[in-house]
Amino acid sequence: MNAEQWNALHPVGTLVFAYPGCRPEDGAGTRLVTRTRTEAQLSASGDPVVWVNGEGAYIALTHVDPVSEDMWAEALAAEMEAGQASAFAATCPTNPPGHDWQNGLTCRWCRATRTPAEAIVSGLASRRGGDETSAQKLIDAYRAGILAEAKVETVDWLVKKAGEYYSTGSKQHALQADVIGTLASKLDRGAVRAFLGTAHYRDAIDALTAEARTAAFEEAAAFFDGLADAETDQHGYRARVMRGAANDVRRLNTGEAS
Repeated sequence: MNAEQWNALHPVGTLVFAYPGCRPEDGAGTRLVTRTRTEAQLSASGDPVVWVNGEGAYIALTHVDPVSEDMWAEALAAEMEAGQASAFAATCPTNPPGHDWQNGLTCRWCRATRTPAEAIVSGLASRRGGDETSAQKLIDAYRAGILAEAKVETVDWLVKKAGEYYSTGSKQHALQADVIGTLASKLDRGAVRAFLGTAHYRDAIDALTAEARTAAFEEAAAFFDGLADAETDQHGYRARVMRGAANDVRRLNTGEAS
């Protein structure tokens, strides 16, 4: 198999048995239970070769065998049990300097965890065996964390504003506080679709884009306008309070409220 054929079938990070010296059928030698760390290429002598974890020099493709995940894990576990695992596997037992993340957040061996942000930084820095699908999952998880924080901060702000309105002792402010408190409750449990797009919060706001933020506040303002429209007396006290709340939300959206 030449280097081009190998690279088409086996991406960087492929699980392999590698033999730096001779193959088992040719005599006693060393077997590395490892994974590739480069693409295959031609050596100075014209032979197709590849580099693997745990070995500084390149190894000829004729001495590198791709294996299934189950076969690889079984061989590595046997070496660990026999105390024969290479320095490559001594830390975790996979991937120096520590863990085998499999493009995820949990080490498959020791169950250590990392944050989505750490995974993104590591993946972008190393680019070892990753793909767009796994990268997108990590980015989505990181985005979900940001949106979850945005949701909590927004709900906390609404609760704070409701408390400020209640503290004035004004009947009108008390009604406004009730409305704001209702919005906070609906937002917190997802009844108001102001927050969108995360696995943790089905309706979480995308605080990273002005368009999504504007849409959220417009929907909240429309919610208050709808309450006002439902009032029999459109010029009555309750209708005017609801219209005022809608205007407060619009001012919040434009940065006029504090």
